[in-house]
Amino acid sequence: MQPTLQMEPSLPLSVKSLHSSALISCHIPFSRAVTASSAVPGAFSSIILKNYAGTCNYPVPEWATKALDERQVNTRRYHIAKVLSEYQDTTSQPYIHLLDGGISDNLGLRVIINLTHGGGGLMNSLERLDLEKTSKLAIITVNAQTTFDATFNKNDYSIPLLDSLGAVSSIPLDRYTFETMEIVRNNIIEWNESITASRCGEALPSKNSRQVGIANAASACAAQIYLIEMNFDQLEDETERNHLKHLPTSFNLEPDDVDRLKAAAKKILADSVEFNELIDDLQ
Repeated sequence: MQPTLQMEPSLPLSVKSLHSSALISCHIPFSRAVTASSAVPGAFSSIILKNYAGTCNYPVPEWATKALDERQVNTRRYHIAKVLSEYQDTTSQPYIHLLDGGISDNLGLRVIINLTHGGGGLMNSLERLDLEKTSKLAIITVNAQTTFDATFNKNDYSIPLLDSLGAVSSIPLDRYTFETMEIVRNNIIEWNESITASRCGEALPSKNSRQVGIANAASACAAQIYLIEMNFDQLEDETERNHLKHLPTSFNLEPDDVDRLKAAAKKILADSVEFNELIDDLQ
């Protein structure tokens, strides 16, 4: 899980977002990011950073300035731009609080989605990172989602308070995670086309012939995106799957459980069709 800025769901902590507040000049230790990623609201304190926006000659991206005037054209881009602009106001936000990213993006994938929507497509984002020669992009998602204990459904009395609180936090998070994965899956084709079109140039002459163009593009320039998903549901062993899905979210797991988690991750990855395709294509 990645840390989240101010509990804001649309601007996960990244190099770009840090630049917007001049925080990157502070040389933030990696340990701070790890601590922020564990800062569950209520259980732990937030990690506090001073907002130095306006002191580092950071130019607000052109797409963000334009998006603020085009709310009805692209609401998602407008929302991302609005959040970015709010961090420029050090009067109302002199400090930035980092909390556990699970409250807004448990998989850490929203930063990719937002970069593509806000930055004019995946290829433009890669170019800004000097990765325009990318031909293969592997996205590995690790979802250690556990099973929500709903044994209260066997009772004919009201749900206990702790179970109610668990439902309030778990159910929305699980559904949001599902929707995030659906957005990524639905964008894979478009992202692949974006990279291929840039690499192949005239191989994709028109929007209406993209699929044909990609199919006929030379192998030297065609791109491939691999979405490699990892979760406990992919384990065939029902006993092992149920055991791991009922492990608590804790800083202290039994050594045997740690070994079983590591073994499960190794097996899930080894059995992944997409992962094996990536390995084969790299050879």
